[in-house]
Amino acid sequence: MRWDLITGEYPPTLGGVSDYTRVLAEELVRRGDCVHVWTCGGESRSIDDGVEVHRLPGRFGLSALRVLQAELRPTVGRVVLLQYVHPAFGMKGLNLPFCAWFALRGGSDRWVMFHEVAFPREHADTLARRVLAEGTELMARLLARAATHLFVSVPAWEPRLRQLGARAPIDWLPIPSTLPDLGNRSADRSVDRSVDRGGRFLIGHFGTYGDHIGGELRRIIPLILRPPNRALLLLGLDGERFIGEILAEHPWLEGRIRATGKLALDQVAERLSECDLLIQPYPDGASARRTSLMAGLRLGLPIVTTFGALSESLWHDSDAVELSPALDAAAFADRVDRLANDPVRRRELGLRAKELYQERFSVARVAQILQAVARRG
Repeated sequence: MRWDLITGEYPPTLGGVSDYTRVLAEELVRRGDCVHVWTCGGESRSIDDGVEVHRLPGRFGLSALRVLQAELRPTVGRVVLLQYVHPAFGMKGLNLPFCAWFALRGGSDRWVMFHEVAFPREHADTLARRVLAEGTELMARLLARAATHLFVSVPAWEPRLRQLGARAPIDWLPIPSTLPDLGNRSADRSVDRSVDRGGRFLIGHFGTYGDHIGGELRRIIPLILRPPNRALLLLGLDGERFIGEILAEHPWLEGRIRATGKLALDQVAERLSECDLLIQPYPDGASARRTSLMAGLRLGLPIVTTFGALSESLWHDSDAVELSPALDAAAFADRVDRLANDPVRRRELGLRAKELYQERFSVARVAQILQAVARRG
């Protein structure tokens, strides 16, 4: 099978879709398939770990579309899979010509993976955002109606795509962790490592500290750091800025919060594994599209997270994470307190987290789903 993956971002460009596409492409190659990646970033071609990467001119404008039209003619044994998230294709997130080209290119191999559907209307509080919401919904409608197979990062988006006119089959395709497996270097959860930190219990968070999740963290952090023996480690981009904002409101937390700054993926995995507990609050709830959550599951970390509108039932059913209602900081802090005082429960959660990841979310599982759909034709 030949896979042509179209993506708005690919390493060395940073981003969740970038890392996701890389690990998926490498896994498909490992399983014996031929993989070509079409992305922006210049006119060049390279082979990276068996993946043939084509760098298109511009940012998916007319010159790039001419190349794609010439190179991606419908062929038996080939699947064109678009990794779709509207901001990644330029034109300030409103690249209607690109979506129209994809919809009109013909062939039975037009597959779309919706990492997101459209800019949410509930956040369209200005004229510019209302235009963005309308425009991205039209883009999603074009793709949904034209695709011969669709995939979603969360099941909650299937009804939305049906409303937009999707007629093709829709499958849930979980998002795997993009962090490397530490193997034997993974931390032993049966060992109390707080002794090595002067008795401090280390809580971690992995994210990008934007307004959406950052607002929840601002409410939660002062509550979970009330006990003096606790410290917080922030991993991911922009953590240093976020610490400054927290300390401006709560100067008594000085010296209790640290940020790692930008790290290589293997370093992120190592620093995460040092944590006694991971906190991952999401206003819309834990879901399979959250790579930050997948990172903790893969490493076998005990995690406190939230259940909300986009959460799948498996988070309750699996008992692999400690769940709190979304947007309830006091309830979230209560879960953290209980887990901090229960090492047995933390170890059980870590074991279940790793098992759940291997069964449902690993990149091998994602590739297996794609290949099974391709074989069905």
